[in-house]
This record gives sequence, structure tokens and C-alpha cells, in this order.
Amino acid sequence: MQKHLLIFIFIITICIIFSGIYTDKRRNERPSYAFWVGSGSKIRIKPKYGRQIMPDKELTKTSGNKLLFFSNSPETLIDEELPCLIYKAKSNSKFRLLLHHRNGLGYNAFINVKFKNVTDKNINLSILKSSNCKISNSGKIAYSEETISTDPALAGRNAFIRWLKDDENKSEYYTISPDKSLILTFPFKNWATISSMSDCLVLDEQGKESSLNLSIFVSKGKNEDISDDMLPVKDPVVEENPNSSRIRGIFDYTELEANFTYRLSEIAYSEMGSASDGVYSYPNPGEYKMSLKAQDMYIQKDTGNFGICYRINMHIINDLNSEGNAFILASAPGGRSLVVLKNLSNIDKSKDDIFFSDQILDSTNGIHDAWIFDRIKIDKGKAVDKTYFYTLPCGCNGPVRFYVVSIANLNLLIR
Repeated sequence: MQKHLLIFIFIITICIIFSGIYTDKRRNERPSYAFWVGSGSKIRIKPKYGRQIMPDKELTKTSGNKLLFFSNSPETLIDEELPCLIYKAKSNSKFRLLLHHRNGLGYNAFINVKFKNVTDKNINLSILKSSNCKISNSGKIAYSEETISTDPALAGRNAFIRWLKDDENKSEYYTISPDKSLILTFPFKNWATISSMSDCLVLDEQGKESSLNLSIFVSKGKNEDISDDMLPVKDPVVEENPNSSRIRGIFDYTELEANFTYRLSEIAYSEMGSASDGVYSYPNPGEYKMSLKAQDMYIQKDTGNFGICYRINMHIINDLNSEGNAFILASAPGGRSLVVLKNLSNIDKSKDDIFFSDQILDSTNGIHDAWIFDRIKIDKGKAVDKTYFYTLPCGCNGPVRFYVVSIANLNLLIR
């Protein structure tokens, strides 16, 4: 019996050894890994492997005079007494409103966005592109349950996907009389996060640029209103640390354009949304701007550039000695991220041009997740230009690295 057991163990050992040799042989045979992964795959890669490339030139603002109003502080409401005002500002005619808040109150409530006309003329408010607050002429909104989640990252990702898919040309305007308000109300479920991103336009009845007062408040009842002169909630943690990821402020840009040059002969990556300062900062020239001065606001940086959309232009050169097949992938070098991109270089309009991972990319125990979202082929000595529209959704707590890797080099990157 013992002899048979020893023979069985010997056979199993030999099988494991040969299986390992065969697996290593397949991994080392380029481009063997291409048979195992494809677009949409999630893989594990080595941390800090490859060369970080800087933008070809300083990032440029492409959003004109549009402002970003960002309400994320306090990110989680815990012991506030309701009704509670958490944000207020005066808009210009074109602005983006981004809010991302979690209900830690211990009970269900309502979060409200209030637009007040403080001029002596009727104004028309158009919500051009929105994740969850398109307005009908009756003043009703059609919020999406997808943008409300117990996982803050899922709420942020779904809000950005819906914002990308919304058609700004199908917007309707709502008329607000002098000294009157339009209040949009959302369910603020206990321990759930709501995320919302909307681009707005304010004009008077003659079609000239106008403005309004904007405020965000939380209430116990659905149809409550509060006075505009209530002070916002103060978050002492943020005030002491202006680089905190919890942000309440006004920024004078909503879009940035970044240009990067990749070569297939190397493993290289660019990084978007890294820390603005400190040991984990990977500076991209011009990526971060300070917020504007405003009443009851403190000046800070939008670390991660939440609500800021990047137009990422990739110039990819095949400097190999043969035709090059390559993957374009995104990885999370720190924390957890959900990546969403729109392919602006997609010629085939029959294909979906919005890419997003169904799984959260994570970075734990020295292992980094990476998501392959596109695949390209470049003739020897030629180059290809790819353009993607990207933002780091609210709820994610780490930057994203964008790799362009030849199939041969992919084997070196895999952990």
C-alpha cells in the first residue's frame, strides 16, 4: 500500500513539473499571451514597472469660461442637524455642477439642488448634459437609481457613464421668475452615496448671458426649502488640509487636453489624476489649478481633478522591426478605481465608443490590476493616433495609469 502511494505521489509531482515547464514555455513564446487575453480583460501587472512619460507639452484648458462647482465636503454627513446647507455659490452663465455625498445620518433624507433667480428678469435654465437631473417643462426630474449606491465608486462611475451618454442637444429649459427658485430633490438613502454631474446654461429672455444663486442642502422632508443666508457646513479636516480629497470649491476649468508619445519598443505609461503634492505625486505640467476665491470658501486643489474631463491624445509609434500589435490598458497604481473612457477616434459608428470596466481595479499587496480596453495594429515604421475622453469618477481614491504595450512586452509586464 505504501509503495503504491509513493508511486502515485511521484507521478503527480512529475505532472506538476511538466505543467509548470509547459506554462512557462507558453508565457515566454511571444506573442503567446495574446491568446489568453483580449479587449475587456482584467489582468495583474507588476507595480512601478516601466517608464513614466510626461506630456509632450503643458496641459491646456479647452473649456472656455465654463466653471466647475464641486460639492463633496463633507463627503459623508454624519451628525449634522437638518435642514443643513452644504454648498452655495453664485454661477456664471455656463457651469458644471458636480456633487458627491454619502448619507451617514442613520436615516433616510433628501438632498436638494436649488437654483434661485436673484435678477429682476425671468431667466431660462437649461441642463444641457446630465447624469440624473434633466428637467421637463413641468419642473420634474428623472433621476437614475444607478447613480445612488452603497459603493461610492459605483455611484460615481454610473454618473459619468450616464453623463457621457446624454445628448445635450435634447435639453429643455425651465423659466425661473425673479426671486423664485427651482429645487431638484433626490432621495438621500441611509449609507448610500449619490453622485451627479450636470452642465448648465443660464440665459435671460433675450438670450443674453445671466446668472443665478446655487445651493445644495439636505432636508428631512421632500418639499422643504431653506434660507439662502444659512452658512454652509464647515469641515475642519478639510480646512486644515487644503489638499484633502474632500472638496468644496469653484474651479475655472472643466476640460484639459493632454498629448503623449508612446513607442512600442518600450513599456511606458502616462498617469492621470495622481496626488497633487507629496511622495505619491507624479506631476503632469499644468494638471492642477487652485480653486477660485469665493464667499465662505477656502482655496484648495481638486486632487484627482474630479469633474475635470481629459482629452487624451496618444501618438503611438511602431519602432519595432516588424508589424506591431499592441494593447492599450489602464491600471490602478494606488487605491481602487473604476475607469470610464469614450473613444473619440472611433471611425466605425456602429460600435459602442464608451469603454468601462465592470470590475473595480485595485492595488493591494504589491499587485496592480490592469484593464485592457483597446487593441491596435501598426505597420512597421508607422504611427497611429488615438484619442480618448476620460475623467476619474468620484468615489475612486487613486490615479490611473495608461499603458500602450506591444504584445511581446506584455509578457514582461504581467505579474
